[in-house]
Amino acid sequence: MSCHRAKLAAVIAFAAAVTLVRGQEQATFRSGVEVVSVSVSVLAGGKPIPSLTVADFALTDRGVAQTIDEVMAVSTPIDVSLVVDCSGSTANSLQRYATDIRDIAAMLRPDDRLRVVTFGTGITELLPLQAPAAALKLAPFQTAGMTSVNDAIAGVLVRSVPLGRRHLAVVFSDGIDTMSVTTEQGVRELAGHSETVLHLVLTAGAGLPKSEIQVGLPRGLRQSANGVATLLEAAELTGGRRGWPGAFSGSLTRPFREAFDDFRSSYVLRYRPNGVAAAGWHELNVRVTRPGSHIVRARRGYYSPSAGVSRTGG
Repeated sequence: MSCHRAKLAAVIAFAAAVTLVRGQEQATFRSGVEVVSVSVSVLAGGKPIPSLTVADFALTDRGVAQTIDEVMAVSTPIDVSLVVDCSGSTANSLQRYATDIRDIAAMLRPDDRLRVVTFGTGITELLPLQAPAAALKLAPFQTAGMTSVNDAIAGVLVRSVPLGRRHLAVVFSDGIDTMSVTTEQGVRELAGHSETVLHLVLTAGAGLPKSEIQVGLPRGLRQSANGVATLLEAAELTGGRRGWPGAFSGSLTRPFREAFDDFRSSYVLRYRPNGVAAAGWHELNVRVTRPGSHIVRARRGYYSPSAGVSRTGG
């Protein structure tokens, strides 16, 4: 256990170092839990279900039923982090990114905020977190050789989410990392601690899920495919959508709209853990009690290293 914690601490420390924080936004995890917030998407027939209340949800923490204090709907302000692959393989798409990001900014409400992070060999905060102004001042997108997708994802996962807001990170990449210090498994571990909901949008050249890996593939490609599968698991762990090959073909706008509409129509459940030990991993299960067939997507759990007075979100 001590080795595991040491490894995790090293991953968090590195991710915090590569994250560009400004003002009072600190890249840190909370040390304990008082109130837990869980983002929950509920679909039926592929469409969001509106007007659900506390009575429509059941939630367990470590298998123990919890009392949900509050269900908040779409009014909660959203912080959006766009994380965009600018490695050599994306050179033909860079010229349209600025237009796409302005289109994305137009989808946000005045109390939402937008950040743009690009990655290649290194990581750059191209646009600091700010309100969606009519004229965004974007620095030029530049192709940057290698791919540090793991480090870029780690950077947004460790950002603390201000009370009363939610954080959605949408990552556009083929998922094949060639440069990061953070491993795919490190990203997955961070996802279990993070307050961010992560959506991963893969390009047509993305690696295959583990179940589709063929025995005859070269060793390097087999490892890349396994790495992509682990990143998909990380997204799912936060309650976000898993990526899908071919979903991202150069334009950011359409896949972002799908991810954002899904997130904006989701609910936030809040409860105070009762009857469970404070420290350690807390597996969560959320279901809808209303009759019918529903697809429920929610954060899988959260990690509390010790008892304390704080809160965590998802």
